[in-house]
Amino acid sequence: MSLKPILEMFAAARAGGYAVGYFESWNFESLQGVVTAAEQSRSPVILGFNGEFLTHAGRLTEER
Repeated sequence: MSLKPILEMFAAARAGGYAVGYFESWNFESLQGVVTAAEQSRSPVILGFNGEFLTHAGRLTEER
């Protein structure tokens, strides 16, 4: 997945007639689910997350 400036994403969405979704995750598993879905559909997304969970030693999922 590539990173792009948000204004560039919005300009492409406007020109292409599609929306860019914002998805906020509160755990790593849901964040990875959004990333996987965006990659598989080749869709742009804006990701938000509560980074506090990254410090929890008992996380169930490792980073990719």
